[in-house]
Amino acid sequence: MSREPLRVKAWDFIFEIYNYKWEPTVQTLEYILYLAAKDGDLALARAFYQQLNVSEATSPRSFSFLFLAYTRSTIGVPVNEYQPLAITAHEKGRNFRRNILDLVDFSPKFENAKQAVPFLPKVALTEEREVLAELSAIMAHALMVHPGYVNIESVNTFMNIAANMGSLEEFIERYNEFTFLDKSGVNETRTIIEPEILESLDTSIMSQRSSVTKSPILSEVLQHRKNSCKVPRNTITYLIALKAAAKHHDYSFAQSIWSERGTYRKSNDFKSLPRDTKDKLDFSFASGMVNCLTDLKLLDDALAILVSTEYQFKWTWKELRKLYTAAVDVGHTNVTKTVRGVVKRAQVTHEGKIRKKDYKRYIMERGY
Repeated sequence: MSREPLRVKAWDFIFEIYNYKWEPTVQTLEYILYLAAKDGDLALARAFYQQLNVSEATSPRSFSFLFLAYTRSTIGVPVNEYQPLAITAHEKGRNFRRNILDLVDFSPKFENAKQAVPFLPKVALTEEREVLAELSAIMAHALMVHPGYVNIESVNTFMNIAANMGSLEEFIERYNEFTFLDKSGVNETRTIIEPEILESLDTSIMSQRSSVTKSPILSEVLQHRKNSCKVPRNTITYLIALKAAAKHHDYSFAQSIWSERGTYRKSNDFKSLPRDTKDKLDFSFASGMVNCLTDLKLLDDALAILVSTEYQFKWTWKELRKLYTAAVDVGHTNVTKTVRGVVKRAQVTHEGKIRKKDYKRYIMERGY
C-alpha cells in the first residue's frame, strides 16, 4: 500500500477497531506494525512490536517489519526533507498514536528470555547512534533466542542501516561477521586475489574498539557461533556495500565489492536463478556501480560502464540522472552528450520510439 490515500484509509480501519474496543488479532497488530514502518514511524513500530513481544506473538514477519521501521526512520533526515507521518494527518490519528505511546513499556521481561527484547528505555529514539546501538542489541537477542528470525533479508536490512548511519569500519565489521561469499559451483582451480581493503583492516584494533553502537553481547554471540550465524551474500548485499563505499568515498572497498560480485555470478546460487531475474540483478548492480563511481567523482569510469553495457541493458534517466547532473555541474560535456545519446537510443531500441528519419521514410513510402 504505497499510495497516500490508501494508507490513510487503512489507518481509519485501525482506528475503528480500537474505538469499538475490539481485541486486535496478531495479524492486525502485524499490519499496524507494517503501516507504521512504511510511514517511517519508528516510535509506533517499536510500541507495536513490544505488544507482540509481550503476547509472545513475534514472528520472522513482524521482526522484518520492525527492521523496516528502522530503515525508513526519519532520524537524521534534514529538516527540509522531513515528511509528516500519515497517521498525524488528522486529530484522531494523533490521539491514537499518543495513547499507544503513553501505554507502552519497553522494560525487558527478564523472567522470560524470549520476551527480554533489549529496547532502549525511551519512547522515541532521537539520534542515529541510539538506533545503531538498539539494533545491535536486538540482533544479538534474536541470535540467542530466535535464530530463525535472522535471514538474508533481515541481515541486509541490518547492514543497510549501518551503511546509512554508521562508519565504514562498523559496516565492514557487520559485513564480515554476518555474511560470506558462497563459492559453491565456482571453479576452485581459479585463483582469486583478495582485494587489499579487507586484509588491511586491523582486526585486532577493530575487535578491541569500544563503541556505543556495537553490542558487547553481539560480539560475544558472534565469537561463540562463528560461521553459524552467517548468511550467503546476494546482489542486494553487494548493492548495500557499494552504497557504503560511495558514502565514505572508499574506492578500494568498492573495487573489492564488484570484484567479488563477479565471482558470485559464477556460483550455484546465482546460476540457478531464472534468466530474466539474473538480467535484472545484473542491471541493478551495473546501475549501482555507475552511481557509486559518480559519488566517487570518477565520471569517466562511470561512463565506461555505461558505454560497455549500452546494448545489454535498458538505461533510462532514472538510472543516469545522477551521473548526468554531476557531469553538468563540472562541465564534462563528453559525459552529458554520451548519456543523452544512450538514453535516446534505448528509447528507440526498447520502447519502439520512431526516429525522425524513419518517420520521414515511412511518409515517403506511404505517400501521405
